[in-house]
This record gives sequence, C-alpha cells and structure tokens, in this order.
Amino acid sequence: EAEGVAYRNQGASPAVVRTARKRNEELQNQVLAYEKEKQKLTTALEKAEAKVAELEHHVSRGSYNPSKEKVVHMTMNPERVLRNGRSNSMEEEIKRLKRANAVLTEKFNDLIAGNPT
Repeated sequence: EAEGVAYRNQGASPAVVRTARKRNEELQNQVLAYEKEKQKLTTALEKAEAKVAELEHHVSRGSYNPSKEKVVHMTMNPERVLRNGRSNSMEEEIKRLKRANAVLTEKFNDLIAGNPT
C-alpha cells in the first residue's frame, strides 16, 4: 500500500500501480525460481565434484573394475625394451668415454713428465 501512495504522489493512476505491482511480483517469483534452480545446480555440482575426487583417488591407487576392464601384461613391454636398449648403449658409451679418458690422462701425464708423444 505504501508503494501505491508513492506512485499516486507521483501522479500514477491506480491501473499503472496495479500493473507495476503485478510485474514486481512476477519478477520476485522469477528471482525465487532462479535461486531454487541455482541451489539445485550447486548441489549437483558438489556431488559431481565429490564423485570425481573419489574416482581420481581410486585411479591413483590403481584400482579397476575387473568386470569391465582387463589388465594386459606384455611379454615384450616396449618401455622395458627401450630402457634396456638405453642402458646397453649407455654402458657402451661409458666404456668408450673411460677409454678416451685413460688415453688423455696418459698423454697429459707424458706432457707433464716432459715426454711428448
């Protein structure tokens, strides 16, 4: 009623006041509906985030569902073959560098001793 008095003081007709009140009420109802929808979506988001965290925890522990997933063990595991190949080539490289180091050390010692070769 106070709004009506304010509108009348501004020269608004009773019909305009009723229309403004009706529109105001519609907008307030719409705001309440949006707030309810927001609350539902927030709750759904929180549940989804909790489920994601739970699944990430299970995955990080290496768990799986044997009825849907199968673990395959490879006899020629590509990662192991690569690692062994690297280790063999690295060992060969280390041996080559040790030989080169021995030759250079011998030359250095000869130079210090005054025996250039």
